[in-house]
Amino acid sequence: PWRREKRHLLDALGSAHADELLRRCDRAYPGRRAASAIFWTMGPQQVGKAAICGWREVLIPALASGADRVKVWPFDGHLQSLLEPGRAVICETYPAEMYRHTGVGLSPGESKTSRESRKRKAGALIAWAEAASVELRPDLRAEIDDGFGSAKDGEDRFDAVVGLLGMVNVILGHRSPGEPDDERIRKVEGWMLGQSPDTGTAASGNART
Repeated sequence: PWRREKRHLLDALGSAHADELLRRCDRAYPGRRAASAIFWTMGPQQVGKAAICGWREVLIPALASGADRVKVWPFDGHLQSLLEPGRAVICETYPAEMYRHTGVGLSPGESKTSRESRKRKAGALIAWAEAASVELRPDLRAEIDDGFGSAKDGEDRFDAVVGLLGMVNVILGHRSPGEPDDERIRKVEGWMLGQSPDTGTAASGNART
């Protein structure tokens, strides 16, 4: 159905396949499904509205606060060159990518919308923290053990924590930031923090798995 919904957009752009709407870092690769097209704003898997909100309410005000106080990775340079005291570095993460980095990949039949599935990942998250020498606050540890509760936003809190730990993983040097060598990707499309630079290189029409 989502492909039919995008037909009018594809026709307007002269594109033949919905995967042509994806950036290189959005494309699927073995072990990770594709992300949604960043400019798509309809349906349960759209990310466009969140992107607009992030740009309007976070990114634009942050950049207006001072040219050197805020940098955007990878557009402003390699991560290590941007990290300085008193400076905020804004980056993009994808929970499904960070699942792999923190050992919480979902198995067939599991879903992040399920509290029981999230609870089964508690051991992996705790193990990652111990291996990385990251101390979890007691209230966060309780949230992880509890599967982030039964409320509807439990999956969002789960994703937020996994995304945060994935960023910490990169900052601690346990994983490369992943900046691609292609300057056009770094300056125009952007990249997801921690994603290997050699992923997503397949032709768009064959990228989904």
